[in-house]
Amino acid sequence: MKGKRIVGGMVVAALLLGTGSLALAMRCGNKVVSIGDSKGEVAAKCGEPTFSEVVAAVTERSAGEGVVGEITETIEHWSYRQGSGSLLKTLFFRGDRLERIEDGDRIEGPGALRTPTFFPEPGATQAEILQQYGEPLRRDLVGITRQESAGGAKVREEKVERWTYDLGPGRFFKLLTFEGGLLVRVEDGERR
Repeated sequence: MKGKRIVGGMVVAALLLGTGSLALAMRCGNKVVSIGDSKGEVAAKCGEPTFSEVVAAVTERSAGEGVVGEITETIEHWSYRQGSGSLLKTLFFRGDRLERIEDGDRIEGPGALRTPTFFPEPGATQAEILQQYGEPLRRDLVGITRQESAGGAKVREEKVERWTYDLGPGRFFKLLTFEGGLLVRVEDGERR
């Protein structure tokens, strides 16, 4: 039985290490933030993020002994640029607690942006898009999506945003749609 646990643990470790995009902690100078830290602890150790956005709200309902309870927590993304050559770090908070840390694109230099000749695949965060392409021409809140679990015990509401990029004369506008802070669709707009 012990051998199975060791092998199982090694498989899980290999899967976690193989992703390369998830981290359990992040260094800020000589301080370390880790999963479970509060927003206040992270801000005290790392300073204010380069980019932050509340992207969703999750409401959980519970009932017991004649009492019905409801709690709503925000889902927020914080991103840090830690210097040229480092990876963009995105921290995912639920309520006040850090749930996940992800590595993004490599930072190419102070303020360096890549030429917007292509756009990333769905799943990129807003901070990754800003890092790669800079500020859009427009940011519009176009709606809120709502997902409810069976029985209504859990409700998740996410912001839907559309960003418009102007790529220059004779080129099509690029329209990027985000749900919950993640890119879900890239479309061509009108030709400029």
